[in-house]
Amino acid sequence: MKVGMQKVNDNEWLIQMGNAIVRLDRFTTHLLRISLKYGAQTSANKSHALLRSYLGMTRKLDSLAPNDWSKLLDHVDRQDLRIWLCLVEDSKLKNRALDKLGHAAEAQMREDMANIRLPDENAQKEAIFRFIKRIYELEDEGEIEFFYEKSAYL
Repeated sequence: MKVGMQKVNDNEWLIQMGNAIVRLDRFTTHLLRISLKYGAQTSANKSHALLRSYLGMTRKLDSLAPNDWSKLLDHVDRQDLRIWLCLVEDSKLKNRALDKLGHAAEAQMREDMANIRLPDENAQKEAIFRFIKRIYELEDEGEIEFFYEKSAYL
């Protein structure tokens, strides 16, 4: 049985399993990789592995262009942003996001993070999922841009 992935263009992949071929965009491909990687752990009563994987996908924000932070923050849901800020463990990334909010919004967000309880784990997963989906949508629409070390422009 053949199993494989092939990149078609910047945002399109072909996934082949046996005779079945599916075209997926980049976001869905990342979710498929996470699902396959952590499927066994989730069934072994480690459901937090999926949430950690979603949070790992947000590490992409380390490469976000500095001028695009404000565009991103304008287009994401504030509750999803708050949940992400509470769960992300990278203090440098967290502080960069909070600094880009602006002084008043940053103070309000810090107060919300300290005083408002996080929802249950399923609601956290849904919020982080919406957050990263929005990141990928904004990138695909050309609203925000990421600069990676291996990026090359002609």
